[in-house]
Amino acid sequence: MTESLRKGGERAESLCKSGERAESLCKGGERAESLCKGGERSESLCKGGERAESLCKGGERSESLCKSGERAELLCKSGERAESLCKGGERSESLCKSGDRAESLCKSGERAESLCKSGERAESLCKGGERSESLCKGGERAESLCKGGERSESLCKGGERAESLCKSGERTESLCKGGERAESLCKVGKLTESLCKGGERAESLCKSGERSESLCKSGERAESLCKSGERAESLCKSGERAESLCKSGERAESLCKSGERAESLCKSGERAESLCKGGERSESLCKSGERSESLCKGGERAESLCKVGKLTESLCKGGERAESLCKGGERAEFLVVVAVVIVVVAVSRVALCVQNL
Repeated sequence: MTESLRKGGERAESLCKSGERAESLCKGGERAESLCKGGERSESLCKGGERAESLCKGGERSESLCKSGERAELLCKSGERAESLCKGGERSESLCKSGDRAESLCKSGERAESLCKSGERAESLCKGGERSESLCKGGERAESLCKGGERSESLCKGGERAESLCKSGERTESLCKGGERAESLCKVGKLTESLCKGGERAESLCKSGERSESLCKSGERAESLCKSGERAESLCKSGERAESLCKSGERAESLCKSGERAESLCKSGERAESLCKGGERSESLCKSGERSESLCKGGERAESLCKVGKLTESLCKGGERAESLCKGGERAEFLVVVAVVIVVVAVSRVALCVQNL
């Protein structure tokens, strides 16, 4: 297909030329695009505060964008990317340079970033109440973020991460310290978190109607969340999960207690659920025109649903199904082995009577 469109701030398009696309679009504050040229793409866009883009040139991409407070981008050059963006309160980025990335972004309250430098990342971001980040330094990451009520982060320090975030009602985080993570977050009604302490995580979050969480304590998780109509959660305690959630019309959940799950949810027209109790599931749901469900009891399912013109269902009882549905113009169904037994007994008695006659 060869197509010519436009001409005056519209589109002038020429497609094809060897099973690919050769396209020329715009001209005048619109798009001027030239695509293709060897099974790849060669594209030239804009010219005047729009986009000027040159793609391809060796199975990769070489791109130059913008030129006036927009984007100026140079990509590719050895199977990687070399990119230069912005120049005027936008982005200035240089990528690649040895199979990795070397990137320089911003320069005016935006981002200044330098990446790579030995197969890793060395990054410097911001400088003006935004982000200041320094990454890498020995096959890992050393990062310093913020400096103005934003983020201050220091990562790495021995093949791991040591991180310090915030400093003004945002986040304060300290990570790592022995091949793991030790983290302290917040300090003003946000979140306070302490992680790690023995190859696991010990975490304390919140302190003002937000989150209070304590994790770990023997290769698992012990977690306490909430404290004001939010979440109160306690996890772990023997390689499983013991969880207590809510306390005010939200969720109250207790999980685990013998390698399975024992769960108690709700308590106010929401969900009340009790799961587990012997490697299976025993579940009780609802209690206010919602669902009341009891599952399990012998490797099958015993379920009782509804109780207000919804549906009442009783399942299981010997590897089969006994089901009773409805109670209010819905379905009334009753399937049970007992019924079959009664029929068999009745037939046998009739046979005896006939014999006696």
